[in-house]
Amino acid sequence: MPASFGYLLAYATSIKSNANWFAAAGTARGYIPGLIKPVFDVGESLMHVLQNDAESGNSLNIMVNPIYNAGTYGYRIWGNRVVNKTSAVLADRYMNFLNVRMLLCDIKKQIYHTAMRCTFEPNDDIVWINFKTLANSLLDRMKSGRGISWYKWTKEVAEQKATIKATLTIQPIEAVESFDINIILTDDEATIEEVV
Repeated sequence: MPASFGYLLAYATSIKSNANWFAAAGTARGYIPGLIKPVFDVGESLMHVLQNDAESGNSLNIMVNPIYNAGTYGYRIWGNRVVNKTSAVLADRYMNFLNVRMLLCDIKKQIYHTAMRCTFEPNDDIVWINFKTLANSLLDRMKSGRGISWYKWTKEVAEQKATIKATLTIQPIEAVESFDINIILTDDEATIEEVV
């Protein structure tokens, strides 16, 4: 099977017990059921190159989520990026994180269904409040469920009659990809700093 099928299996397993805006990657949610061994083993240095991160020292201008042997955890999906040809400078944009893309898909579906329920209602403040209430049910779950930090609705002036025009601003929460930890060893008179 192609590696993309491995991702789909990991994602299907992950969403059984996790919100679908959590990254289907790593030791906990990147498990691929039924995988014995991939055709090609991706080592740590190649994994960094495929992820287009700063540790690789080499840029392919592409981001790939490899199936990586994570030691005692076994083979896992190891990445949360969309396959996107991009420079390292633009790599940290929200749209390059796969969990943020999944979150946006859910928001767009909720807004569509909410708009369908409110269509042909009188265009007044009551329909605007009802629209936000229906749409906010998902947004509130995302806020309490670690998908977004906050959200804000802004109602705008519509250029056409019989139209509600608004902007939804959100701050998504991307998945952690690396750690930068300092360990400080100290004695009464000397301090030694170790960088991990």
